[in-house]
Amino acid sequence: MDISTVWEDLAWQQGGKIVYLILDGVGGLPDPDRGGTELQVAQTPNLDKLAKESSCGLLEIVGPGITPVDVVPRPGGMKQRFQTLQKVYGEKYNFYFLHVKHSDSKGEDSNFEGKVKVIEEVDQLLPLLTLLNPDVLVVSADHSTPAIMGQHSWHPVPVMIHSKYAKVDDVATFDEYACGRGMLGLRPGVQLMGLALAHGGRLRKYGA
Repeated sequence: MDISTVWEDLAWQQGGKIVYLILDGVGGLPDPDRGGTELQVAQTPNLDKLAKESSCGLLEIVGPGITPVDVVPRPGGMKQRFQTLQKVYGEKYNFYFLHVKHSDSKGEDSNFEGKVKVIEEVDQLLPLLTLLNPDVLVVSADHSTPAIMGQHSWHPVPVMIHSKYAKVDDVATFDEYACGRGMLGLRPGVQLMGLALAHGGRLRKYGA
């Protein structure tokens, strides 16, 4: 059964706005010379602050979700994409998807420091999203691309869901190991859309 059809059947028009921030391939493995993964080494005060106010966990590779009908043209650079989402945020849309590709490409290039810099750039831009105060803000990845491997891997990825309905846990940093101790636990990525809709009050009924 395609789980996305279940969410489509249960979803309704009322409820809040949902923002997805997907850091492509952000999951990593510890670099022996740096003593941590790319997420652990990066200076990410904004992501860490958000993690302290969210439900966190790990996702097995993210499956298909629900694609918005209208697709906003993608501008060139990362900052421009964040700014474009800011500009279009409003009554016209209730689901926003922001994809960061360079975290994946730096991992594929085995460029650990380059991937760290991408993560830190995302962290600096994160306030552009949090200032919008969406009803649900999801931060995660589609898969892991550890720089020490230089390719996509099977490792689960961190996820956090920020919402007034989220069960905030004790996770204090956004990385693969800390999120593994979070309230969401380890779950299939195909469950993420349902969780986002539920946290936004956009499901008629959740569960049996």
